[in-house]
Amino acid sequence: MSVINLIESLEKDDRFSPSITEHRYIHPVEPLYKKIDLDENLRGVLKNQGIELFWSHQVEAIDLIRQGENVVVMTPTASGKSLIYNIPVIESIIENPETRALYIFPLKGLEQDQVKNLNELFYEVGINPPSPPFTQHFYRSAGFSKGGHGGILKGDEDGLLKEKTARGTKSPLRVAEVYDGDTTAYRRGKIRKVFQRGIAGETEFPPRVNVIFTNPDMLHLAINPFHAKWEEFFKNLKYVVVDEIHTYRGVFGSNVAHVLRRLRRICNYWGSNPQFIACSATIANPKDIAEELIGLPFKAVTESGAPQAGRHFMFINPLLESPYTEATALFIKCLEAGLKTIVFTKARKITELIYKWTVDRAPQFAEKISPYRAGFLPKERREIEQKLFSGELLGVVSTSALELGVDIGGLDVCILIGYPGSISSTWQRAGRVGREGQESLIAMIAIQDALDQYFMRHPDAFFEKSHEAGVIDPENKNIIKKHLPCASSEIYLRAGDSVYDIEKLMPLIKELVQEGMLNPGKRGDIWFSRSRMPH
Repeated sequence: MSVINLIESLEKDDRFSPSITEHRYIHPVEPLYKKIDLDENLRGVLKNQGIELFWSHQVEAIDLIRQGENVVVMTPTASGKSLIYNIPVIESIIENPETRALYIFPLKGLEQDQVKNLNELFYEVGINPPSPPFTQHFYRSAGFSKGGHGGILKGDEDGLLKEKTARGTKSPLRVAEVYDGDTTAYRRGKIRKVFQRGIAGETEFPPRVNVIFTNPDMLHLAINPFHAKWEEFFKNLKYVVVDEIHTYRGVFGSNVAHVLRRLRRICNYWGSNPQFIACSATIANPKDIAEELIGLPFKAVTESGAPQAGRHFMFINPLLESPYTEATALFIKCLEAGLKTIVFTKARKITELIYKWTVDRAPQFAEKISPYRAGFLPKERREIEQKLFSGELLGVVSTSALELGVDIGGLDVCILIGYPGSISSTWQRAGRVGREGQESLIAMIAIQDALDQYFMRHPDAFFEKSHEAGVIDPENKNIIKKHLPCASSEIYLRAGDSVYDIEKLMPLIKELVQEGMLNPGKRGDIWFSRSRMPH
């Protein structure tokens, strides 16, 4: 059954039709292409992946990056933003194999999704770390159809070579590596050794890691404080990619702003001055938020050239049933129609309940659906993502954990249980469906909330409402006081600091000295942290 047939069925169904308060069709948008100059080898690799034409915003942003600008790209979900930063990174590594890049994502799932794609590109282009003495025959005999030490093998779902190599060692490092809390201590140690001066990391076959994927927490706690162990990385760091910057708002975003300022101080210390590339879903102020977050001037690319398939947006206000019962019934109807569906809930408990009720009422789908939320083991999350992408799963019930850009393939229906709380978040979740040029359905089921009920009665207010601005406050006194001791423990503070305005911060520095958090130098123009790890 198609999406159109499902909608017609719902509008004729006595169970659903009385609850439908609005059905609005959003017309498709045609693509806008531009020509781009590319390395012929890279062009051929992308062509093999079905990428022959480039959308206008991709070309505009890549040209700005090539000119050395800090760039923020704000375009809808599924508009090819990852290519915008991957292409300049690959080009730079082809030109200079010592080039390094740092990719920062707010969620671990995003890191895993992106590192697989990038390593595949590296492998196809021919950027591979030095190979230990075993052959492709070994991998093929182990049941993998394609691969290499810089690529991802089919059958290796979580992107790591779990099998033992012919020499009985653990999996070799790849050109792009994830460095986060899910990375084993052994592997983190291997990665760090690559960048320590005079240490090969692999005695006989020194690997080359060009790209590190991490998140703000790991940057704050495990990379910035130990930057001396990353000497070669920081000396050659050319690009810092900060994805999903619309998520860095409020207190969280204000703290991340200082983590990134501390990162810039460390880069300056080691003699590098990386470009920053930021990406965002649709918000009102992408340029402002990028500049406040990172503390540097940015060029903004906001006019998308990506196509958008037609979308049906339906408001449902349950009259007799609870919104969760209504959502379960709609979910089952979508599954019975053979439509790939994602259900977004506002709480972990509701996620599990919707999943349980669906399995109880339609046991034939027990193996075709899954819950997805924070709290699952990394292996479990990767397995669910892979099954969704491959089509093995027909549906998923998720918290906001799947709101961001993890590639889970083309979906047909998005069911929102309750207004997500912002226009930006609503469209971000809605962007998870209709990714392959097919028309899609977004059904928002109202809960007993004043804003939900208002939109049910005044749908025009929802569709006319502009996207919210991202707001942070890097000047917040309490937040600065938490980060200055961290910054001074990494590299001491001094007059004329490369990032922080010491003269402006002097009142706070004096407070920290009085509170015993900082120690002044003998001449009074240098400040050290009293704690080795104030983080």
